[in-house]
Amino acid sequence: MIEGKIISFYREKRQMTQRDLGIGICSSTHVSKIERGLTEYSIEVLNLLANRLQVDLKKEIETYYSIKSMLHDWMNAIIMLVRGLHRITKVFMPKEKPSSLSVVMKWSPMIEGRQPWQREQSFSS
Repeated sequence: MIEGKIISFYREKRQMTQRDLGIGICSSTHVSKIERGLTEYSIEVLNLLANRLQVDLKKEIETYYSIKSMLHDWMNAIIMLVRGLHRITKVFMPKEKPSSLSVVMKWSPMIEGRQPWQREQSFSS
């Protein structure tokens, strides 16, 4: 239950203990269980806790779900981008990676100062 997480967040932000928050409303144990989503609670208790914290609970819940929706959309966009890059890689990259030996054979003449089309010079005695 997101309401409990919101209560917990603002209680900690205001550096209040569960006991301080619950005074005259409910026990600290009940506050703890509300925050962890382990108990049912009345809307009156929830509103009293939110009022003590000076939190507009309805607005916070709307903000939470709005952000959650945006994050979900971004995640889907990233997944589509990655899938698109994967497809592009499959189209433009060779299916088999060249072996180390073929890379060495191709580039070794250039390392030796020759162009690949030039033959090795052989010295006859």
